[in-house]
Amino acid sequence: MPLTSMRTQLAHGLARIRREDDGFSMVVVMLAVMMLTLTVKVSLDSVDGDQTIARADVTRKQAYSAAESGLQAYVLRLTKDASYWTKCTGNRPTGTTANGTKTVDQTDAVNQWWNGGSGTNPPDPRRWANLPDNSGQYTIEQLPANGKTACNTADPVGTMIDDDTATFRIRVTGRGLNVDGTPGTSKRSIIATFKRKSFLDYIYFTDLETLDPTLYPARYAPGSTQTKENPGNNDVDGSGDRSVVQWGNQVCAQYHYVKGPNNKYRDDQSFAGSSNRSSGFFRSGAWNSLTASCTNTSFANNGAIRFADTDVVNGPFHSNDAPMICGNPDFGRDPSDAIETAAPGDASVTNVTASWRKDGGSGCGTSTPDVNFNGSTAKGNRGSWLMNQGQILLPPTNQSLDQEATAPYTFQGNTTITVGTNTISITGQRASDGQNVTNLVLPYPANGVVYVKNSPSVACVGHSSADPYLARPGCGIASVSGTYGQSLTVGAADDILIVDHIRNGAPTQALMGLVAQNFIRVEHRVQNQNNCATGSNSPNLVGGSTSNLQVDAALLTLRHSFLVDNWNCGAPLGNLTITGAIAQKFRGPVATGSGRTTNSGYSKAYTYDDRLRTLSPPKFLDPVKASWRLKMYQEQSPAT
Repeated sequence: MPLTSMRTQLAHGLARIRREDDGFSMVVVMLAVMMLTLTVKVSLDSVDGDQTIARADVTRKQAYSAAESGLQAYVLRLTKDASYWTKCTGNRPTGTTANGTKTVDQTDAVNQWWNGGSGTNPPDPRRWANLPDNSGQYTIEQLPANGKTACNTADPVGTMIDDDTATFRIRVTGRGLNVDGTPGTSKRSIIATFKRKSFLDYIYFTDLETLDPTLYPARYAPGSTQTKENPGNNDVDGSGDRSVVQWGNQVCAQYHYVKGPNNKYRDDQSFAGSSNRSSGFFRSGAWNSLTASCTNTSFANNGAIRFADTDVVNGPFHSNDAPMICGNPDFGRDPSDAIETAAPGDASVTNVTASWRKDGGSGCGTSTPDVNFNGSTAKGNRGSWLMNQGQILLPPTNQSLDQEATAPYTFQGNTTITVGTNTISITGQRASDGQNVTNLVLPYPANGVVYVKNSPSVACVGHSSADPYLARPGCGIASVSGTYGQSLTVGAADDILIVDHIRNGAPTQALMGLVAQNFIRVEHRVQNQNNCATGSNSPNLVGGSTSNLQVDAALLTLRHSFLVDNWNCGAPLGNLTITGAIAQKFRGPVATGSGRTTNSGYSKAYTYDDRLRTLSPPKFLDPVKASWRLKMYQEQSPAT
């Protein structure tokens, strides 16, 4: 067959095959189009699902951000006005327009507690505030305490402040806004807890880092009839013939880093007066001259109170002054423990403007506190040194405890209190009827407060300049010891005397508070205070002095110090172990030492009771005008 004919037949055959395959090809094409359509649809559905999840995630984040913004708005207002929380829902600031119309601050969205229940009209009655960028809204509820149902301006403390923790709480709920500005459905809620800055925040709080001037004459010239500037000389500086106590309170009782009226720092102040007058003490018919500065260690037997190398402060610390350091005492348990001073300056500087002072005595070495400086955490088991932290002011009196104590638990004069597991035993005089009682056994008071008043019939004589530890029968002095099983606060119009161990027999649930108007003293009597000796062979200790004393309590002295009686006499007594908190006006001495060695009294072993971060002994006193601080916050799920 010719080639041409073959080509013609092949062409016709292929054409026939194409014609016969037309239907099959259409099916294949349609199936391909269908598969492509399904693939596109699945892809679009997947993208749309991802976008939905992403949108939900964004709105949840917006809601939480709005809640946090509302919390910060509340914190800002509370910082500006510490009583802001007491106004409940009546705290919205108002303004006045140009035409005199009153306007309400629309960003203040504080509400009463809402339980989120249905049936309310409108369904969510809370007031909401827009964020400045209109990305969301927040609402705030003040959550009542102690079983109350609403914040009450007539009794804000009773309705808002938790009786057990001395805290109050708010709930802040946030929500995002849709594109059209309508509220979104996603909400997030935060519960925030506020607590005042408290003496209980620290294992050790001190206002002034100097010996209490009340103790000057007793420690330097015990038994003297006068300790004063010599009245036989001319009063050239117009100060009068001040006693050493008057001089100490006027001149030495100032912050170390603040200059006095004579442009001198406290260390430079002298009791010698001017060149035309002398000072001293009068004893045995003779005038004895005396020249000393406020922190001269020869004056008042270690008037320069210090933290020594053997001292351990296991917890947060605050001083309104600049503490003195000898050697390398330990402060704090880890970097979260704040070691605060109100003093200014670089912590590495040791001059009068420093936040701490170096003891220049022999044996102190470099005298650097063992802490983390300037944000460093090189010493992981030590606290963080903080400067310029501001002052925390002591209240002037503990009379509120007198008002809290009920008649069966109010006594007067010298009173002995022994605490037990379920009861307390009291020897003293009841204030209600003047009846003397001996070993009277009482259950723990329902409100947790015992108070010892000054006697109305026997005058309370002030602390003697010759011996501040002599018995003063008319004074409200509470002598306390024992192992307690329930929470208790003991208040005294004068001193509290720790006569033996005070131990916690129920450490998970019980707290002890000791609040003295004047001194909290550890009893330590000696045979001859006027001529005492120190050291391991000292014969001066009187039987009954407790070695390695343990005190589990929060201690607060308002006018004077926490100290050890006759701290500069006798042999070393081991450790003074305090588990709790200590707050005082003047730094109280508990020992004497040479360099890094303890010669008399106790070495300090103070450990913070972490329960005091959230709990408090009954009716324990707060600082004057202390600011509120945000203690903690956490998300509530589900949101309301």
